[in-house]
Amino acid sequence: MKRFTALTLAGCTLLLTGCSESAVEVRDRMFIQSIGLHEDLQTELTLYPFEPAGFRIEASGSTIPAAMEEAAVKSGRSVFMGHTELLSFDDPSLITKLSDCMEDYRLSPACKLLYLHETELPEDCDTTLLTDQLRQEEENGRIPKTDLFHILSEGQSRDGAALIPALTEDGFTMSIVQGEKVLGTLSDRAVQGLCWLRGDNLPKHISVVGNEGVLDYEISSARTELSAEIRSGIPYVTVTVHLKGAGNAEAAGSMISVLCKAAELETVKQLKADVIGLETCLAKDCPDYLAQQDFETAKWAVEFEHVILAE
Repeated sequence: MKRFTALTLAGCTLLLTGCSESAVEVRDRMFIQSIGLHEDLQTELTLYPFEPAGFRIEASGSTIPAAMEEAAVKSGRSVFMGHTELLSFDDPSLITKLSDCMEDYRLSPACKLLYLHETELPEDCDTTLLTDQLRQEEENGRIPKTDLFHILSEGQSRDGAALIPALTEDGFTMSIVQGEKVLGTLSDRAVQGLCWLRGDNLPKHISVVGNEGVLDYEISSARTELSAEIRSGIPYVTVTVHLKGAGNAEAAGSMISVLCKAAELETVKQLKADVIGLETCLAKDCPDYLAQQDFETAKWAVEFEHVILAE
C-alpha cells in the first residue's frame, strides 16, 4: 500500500510539473487570431492576438521574418501563428510567400485569406467579427469555400489561377489571382455561379423575382457534376445540377443556369482562368484530347451546357 501511495504521489508530481511548464510556455507565447500583411518598400505586419480583446501589434521589417522578430520584441513574447484564422493582405505578390509561412510559422492550412480590393481595414477593426462574417457568407452559399491550403493548391495547377475571398467597399466577393497578379474581381452573379460550378458550397434557398412576384425554392440537397465530350474538335462541358427541395423548381433551375453562365463568362472567357475544374474534368473524360492540346487553347475553346434535374 505504501509503495502504491509513493508511486501515485510521484506521478502527480510529474503531472503537476508538466502542467507548470505548459502554463509557462503558454504565458510566453502570443497566440495570433488574425494578421494584416502589407508590403511596399518593406513588409508591414499588424497582428491581432486572441487576448486581450482589441489589442494589436504593428511591426515592420525588410522581410516577413524580420517583421515577425520585431513583433516578438515589441510584445515581449514569442509569436505563435498555428491557430491564426484570418490573413488579410492588399498586395497579391504576397501570396507567393504564403507557402513558406505555412512551413516556417506553422500557419494553419485552414486559415482564411482575404484580399483587400481597393480598401483597407479600419484601425478599430474587429477581426474576429470580420472572420465570422466571412464564414457566414460561405455557409450561406454566397461565396465559394476557400482556405489557405486549397488556394495554394489551385495556384500550383497547370492554369495557375486561384480563387480567393476579397473585401471591397460594398462587401465580400471573390478575386482571381494568378502568380503575383490579380486578374480580376468578380460580380455577385459570377461568384454565386461559381458556388454551383464548383459544387462545394451550395445555398439552401433560391428566390427568383419575376412577373409573377417572388418565386422561392427551398433546397434540401444539391450536388453538381461536370462531364465533357469532344464534338467536331470542340470540348463541350455539361454542368449537371441535381436538386431536391420544395417550391418552383423551374424558376430555380433557370436562375442557376443564369448564375453559371455569368461565372463561365467572367472566369474562362474573359479572364482566361480556370477556377472551375475544367482541367480535371477534361483529364477524366477526354484524356486523349487534352494530351494533344495545350491547355490554354483547350480552356478557351470550351463550350458549356447546363442540365438542371429537380426531384
